[in-house]
Amino acid sequence: MQDAKKRIEEQMETMDDLAAERGMERPIPNADQMERQRNSLSSELKQAQENVHNGSSEFRDAQEEYDKLNRLWDKTMERKNDGELPTPGEIETLKAAVERSRKAADDYLIKKSDVEKPGPKTQKRITAMSRVKENLDLQSRMLGEWEKQLEKKEPEKGYNVLATDTKYLMNQMEAADEGIVGGSREWKEVNKLLKDQEEKWKEYEKKGPDYKMSSKETREMQELNEKMEKAVDRYIQNKAGKDLSPKEQKRLRTMQKVKNHALSQKKKLAGNVKEMVKDAQAMKDLEHLAVYCENPLDSTILVLLLRGASADKRKSLYKQCSKNGVVVESNALRDYEMAPWITQYCSSRGLVIDPDAAALLAEYAGTDLSKIVVETDKLLKNLPEGTGRITAADIEKNVGISREYSIFELTKELSYRNAPKALKVATRIGESPRFAMPMAVSALYTHFLRILKYGALKEKDRYPDRTEIAAALQGVNPFFWKEYDAAVSNYPVRKAMDAISLLCDYDFKGKGGDVGEASPGDLLVELVVKLLNL
Repeated sequence: MQDAKKRIEEQMETMDDLAAERGMERPIPNADQMERQRNSLSSELKQAQENVHNGSSEFRDAQEEYDKLNRLWDKTMERKNDGELPTPGEIETLKAAVERSRKAADDYLIKKSDVEKPGPKTQKRITAMSRVKENLDLQSRMLGEWEKQLEKKEPEKGYNVLATDTKYLMNQMEAADEGIVGGSREWKEVNKLLKDQEEKWKEYEKKGPDYKMSSKETREMQELNEKMEKAVDRYIQNKAGKDLSPKEQKRLRTMQKVKNHALSQKKKLAGNVKEMVKDAQAMKDLEHLAVYCENPLDSTILVLLLRGASADKRKSLYKQCSKNGVVVESNALRDYEMAPWITQYCSSRGLVIDPDAAALLAEYAGTDLSKIVVETDKLLKNLPEGTGRITAADIEKNVGISREYSIFELTKELSYRNAPKALKVATRIGESPRFAMPMAVSALYTHFLRILKYGALKEKDRYPDRTEIAAALQGVNPFFWKEYDAAVSNYPVRKAMDAISLLCDYDFKGKGGDVGEASPGDLLVELVVKLLNL
């Protein structure tokens, strides 16, 4: 094996020497060209693997390592604007992944070097793997060049840098428009917002490199970025779950770049913030700031953060902040809004979360957003490198909750009237030391209220359209609509109303009503029995 490896290395050195003599060293491609090469080679490896039974484990390992590397590249670069380099830490991670892929490719090529006359299929795989190894060399060179550029890079100055970012994206939008007639409302809205942003940056450029944006100008630019981010989110949400053509996929990638651009600019503009008062509701003399807010300095942005409290709209501070600044009210999310929020939050972190996994995490965290953020960060640390999708199994393993014995699973078994499983799940839930009857009743009430609304809709119109279904099943991912079709059959409108009446009774009992010596767990099992017998 050592001799075989030595022969391959000698052949590669000979080829490199010949290329150098003829001035034929392959130029390092840019990021977009490299992405196309990687995708092409992944397809070539897949084709070489097709129709081959009992192929070598070395080839499968090499293919898997190269696919992991590609996912890592995609995850790293999708967060970058055009021309923006990865951080030194990201480059080190990519280099390590390149070396793992190179080792796997070498293992396969060394094994096949002993084959004197490989068959056509084997030769096809050897050729594909050789091309992969050549591409990995280019990736190593590219990462090395990027490290040199980061060492020499000087701090960026002036608004021309931000204007260049915007212009890059406008060119990307124009390129993604080729061959597509028209466009969605969100696509046109983002185009217009980018043009407005470019005009503003040009206006600030004319005022000189030392010009500092006023608070009002900063707010206006931040509002543009906020609108851009929301329009992109709507566009991505509309495309979710649909089969997209290659051109539409290109548009989707471009829109993700626009969102990264908006987030990046928001972060840069946030550098103008000089003062942030957290837990401002605890300040005794908070109202005295009304005098400052009446005539704030243009060079300063003051942020007052009130946690768990609302500003008194009758007082001068609120009125001056509304007049000369921006007042943002962030109301607590409702329980049915949590799963969609979790899906959106994971998307902002570059992850896709399965609907049942989002529902499971929502059940665990309730409406505590900080808890969800903590658990998501924990997931990111524990999941294998390059993971892009979170499943219910990942939630069970890393968060420490069981999908099999959860309220989420109980509502499902009740929908299908699966009595043995529903009673088993109810018993296990009731035995949990963290079990609280009011929370369980609340979740069941929400579930049966949706069944009632959906049943009423289907009585009115046997074949409602998707918009009407979404309104009736507010907060429910379309992935679960099939479950509610079964639930409506098992609990028509009258029975759904009886179920809600029953839940109101057990809500009273669970909060200290006349229940005798029955435990909360006993009450839940009793409630489930009665729901199944409706």
